[in-house]
Amino acid sequence: MKEDDTDFPHASDPKETFRAWGFPENVVKLAHGAEEFEEKHSVAVEAPAPSAPQDHPLPESPQEEPETDDALKAQAMQVLITGAQMADKSYRREHFLIGPKLLPVGGRMLMTADAGTGKSALALHIAACVITGKPLFGLLRAKKDADYGKPYFPVIKPCDVFYLDFELPEHIRWQERLHPLTEEFGVDFLSEIYFPKRPSELRLDAGEGFEKLRSLIRAVKPGLTIIDPLSSTHSADENTNSIKQPLNRIDQLIEESGTTVILIHHSSAKKTRNLRGAIVEKSAKERPRGHTSLVDWADVQLHLEALSAKDRRRYEDDEEETETAKVLGLEFGKTRYCQIPRGRKIEADIEEMYFGRPRTSSPSKGPENQGGAVSAVTSAT
Repeated sequence: MKEDDTDFPHASDPKETFRAWGFPENVVKLAHGAEEFEEKHSVAVEAPAPSAPQDHPLPESPQEEPETDDALKAQAMQVLITGAQMADKSYRREHFLIGPKLLPVGGRMLMTADAGTGKSALALHIAACVITGKPLFGLLRAKKDADYGKPYFPVIKPCDVFYLDFELPEHIRWQERLHPLTEEFGVDFLSEIYFPKRPSELRLDAGEGFEKLRSLIRAVKPGLTIIDPLSSTHSADENTNSIKQPLNRIDQLIEESGTTVILIHHSSAKKTRNLRGAIVEKSAKERPRGHTSLVDWADVQLHLEALSAKDRRRYEDDEEETETAKVLGLEFGKTRYCQIPRGRKIEADIEEMYFGRPRTSSPSKGPENQGGAVSAVTSAT
């Protein structure tokens, strides 16, 4: 007869079950060990213990592999150039845009003046000279030597011009600046000078405005870029070295496109006085408004000054004094690649858009007086 298993006690504890069946205590202990083994085994299956450290190293990613000195140097040489590599390159012969050795191709010129002097007009005159290849201001050497009759500031490499003009509306620019220039320069140069239609959208601050400017410069690749004036292009404090930020972005434009830059800027209206209260005359280098890093940045710094009859005597010149509509003094505060030229004075006639030697002088004194002075725009801005 089959035994009814209900006659035997049931317990959740295996030890009690073994005792109920009448097993001796040494067997009960064995049953307890089996229970512990089962629990450990089940835990091991559900959550495997961390594997023991491997004897062989794990493969490293390429970024973690230590680079050799040769590999590091090879990477550095991608952005460096040696003198030997320069010796093997073929450079263009026209190293300077305006000579002799005044403003290099890819260089930076800072032009300053007081408000109303005519710096914007003079900048446009320079643009016309650069496009047509005519020497600046028609100034010719009068000394009887090997350079007799040669221009003081020749345009060595004529090129097109990108003019970022914040000063004049389009119709005024045409009527009072460009149209009168055609009397001397003709009309062909007009197709080689570019003006943004919306200059206010172009900036030297970081952001969309600078990216638009970069895109235009990259597309046009002008030989010369004129920015007029600097103060309209940024929101930096020009009295601190924060002004370096827009200057650095101009350098970026130069590096990307190879353009040369003329930067128009205001001079300081502050007067310096000595202990007696008398006004101390500033040098051209001290005249730009703002931080000294502006002059440090430039390869050439030119200051313009409207001269009174007394002021005119400070400028050495070969011309006899004449009464003109306006006389501007040209004084260089800095040059990087040549000796600083001595101060010059030129006639500036606003109505006839003329910058150059006084036109009323006798033609017998030298080739510089034989009607070769270059036209220019001189509306006061």
